[in-house]
Amino acid sequence: MKRPTIILGAGSVIEIGAPSTDKITEEITKPNKYENFIGLSFYATKQYFTATSKVYELLKAKYPAKPNFEQVFHVLELLGSYGRVWNIENKNPDIYSVIAPFINPTQGVIKPEEWYNLSSLIKSCQLDIMSMINEYDSDYAVKKSTEFSWYNDFWNKFKNFDLFNFNYDTTIERSLDKYVDGFVDSDDERFQAFSPKTLFEDNCLCKICHPHGCIVYYDARYKDMNHDVYEYNFHDLYKWKNYKMVQQMSIGSSGSNPTTQSGEELHIGSIITGLRKTDKLTISPYNYYHHYLNSSVMKNSSLLIIGYSFGDLYVNDLVERMNLLHGDKKRIVVITYIPYDEFVESDGIITKTFHGKDFEMGSINHREFLFFKKMMHDDSFEFKDLDKTIDDQDSFTSDNGQLKLFVYGFKSAVEKHGDEIIKFLTE
Repeated sequence: MKRPTIILGAGSVIEIGAPSTDKITEEITKPNKYENFIGLSFYATKQYFTATSKVYELLKAKYPAKPNFEQVFHVLELLGSYGRVWNIENKNPDIYSVIAPFINPTQGVIKPEEWYNLSSLIKSCQLDIMSMINEYDSDYAVKKSTEFSWYNDFWNKFKNFDLFNFNYDTTIERSLDKYVDGFVDSDDERFQAFSPKTLFEDNCLCKICHPHGCIVYYDARYKDMNHDVYEYNFHDLYKWKNYKMVQQMSIGSSGSNPTTQSGEELHIGSIITGLRKTDKLTISPYNYYHHYLNSSVMKNSSLLIIGYSFGDLYVNDLVERMNLLHGDKKRIVVITYIPYDEFVESDGIITKTFHGKDFEMGSINHREFLFFKKMMHDDSFEFKDLDKTIDDQDSFTSDNGQLKLFVYGFKSAVEKHGDEIIKFLTE
């Protein structure tokens, strides 16, 4: 039986209550949401960070697409790094961003009293996101046998897989009785340590990886701070029993952040946010999860992609190698959601289409579109044929028989074609 590689993006959990990208963006950019404790005025009145809302509004006005929270984080991280050069006499080359002397900040976006505390703001925003993730994650634990049984049962129909969850939740772990994620018992009962050899060598049939973090990851808290200093690096992460423990320790905590080789600060922690994800895959377990993803794509000729927007270029580069690695033996299933357009023709007939009036890519994600075409050697079918699925919601199989596409979301695909999907990938 074939072992599939599975990639889960944000769209895979929308139907079990996960917040959308727009919802997360809206939440962290609310005015007067985050208190700046360092910025108390002379009269000790509360001061609030304005950076998230101001950065978002400026991006919305200037950026040629709708901005999201990942882009806001990216700007805040870079501003925090450059601010160490712009606002103080920095003598440390390890934290001196080499590009900063060549850039002038846009005046008025960041208040002077906020420059020194942007790291605290970023951590507060990330903690809010983690709390939003925990809300639906906990709800799923209660409803996995009832309202969300379609999701739970689907994962249990697989005999084996290498699964890479690019969300921050633990819904897959909650669905399975047995799995391996590389974490093993430590000398502290509150958390587990990561063992790369366990991930790679354990013969468990189901393996789960979180390349962009998880709400139960956090620093070690041994009584002896030097307990495993020779085995693990300072910023490596451990797996705690539950999110509540992580949340309690995160509130009010502070610490240094690593930097890139060019001297820019990296905010690596329980979850990875922003646009410099490849720079942040340098600590355990993220470095080993990335390596295992590469290894899995190389070994497994079957690939299942669910709710992934193809927004992480380093991931795209790996999955786009399926032709090179497996040729005609590859089997790929993509489950996505493509909203269709409706318009009235000149004769009054209503046309439904995924492509707009000119049959261009329309609402299909352009990177996703290019992946489809590459996997099907470009000429396997005309994308306007997808319009046939609008009313009957049937699956679509490429002419070369190597790719199946589902365009009405995860739940629809599972309920109508779950067994078909698993058979296609594993036999």
